Amino acid sequence: MSLGDHKTEIDSGFDAWIAFARANERFISWTLDLAKRPDVKATRHSADVRLFATATGPKLDCTCYAEADFAGGRTLIWGLAVSWDGREWHVETKVSRPHPDGAVALEPTTQRDGTTTAEFVGALSESVEQLMRTELSLS
Repeated sequence: MSLGDHKTEIDSGFDAWIAFARANERFISWTLDLAKRPDVKATRHSADVRLFATATGPKLDCTCYAEADFAGGRTLIWGLAVSWDGREWHVETKVSRPHPDGAVALEPTTQRDGTTTAEFVGALSESVEQLMRTELSLS
């Protein structure tokens, strides 16, 4: 591997982190916007990055979510999960509501996969945009 190849890998990794950070910033802004709505009593946001050892190697998991408690008692959770298994990126979004036995999906889970950073960045951007449009139809 030449230094040029290594620089490209570093740049690609940096591009992936920037894409996730931008997605997280969208969730933060979205949570603040939800909090301004008169029908929303409370909002929460969280983001998490984890690294797991697996039999096939390390696995990176990044998640973020926005949650809103609406007047009348309804709570909705919009979630984004990103993972890298050493070969492929996976981007998953879902809208759910809390339940004592775990969250109940309100919409089918959407998953997009890719093997390159460019595919990941595109999949992440599309997924977040789709999730933001879903908010308008469910709340």
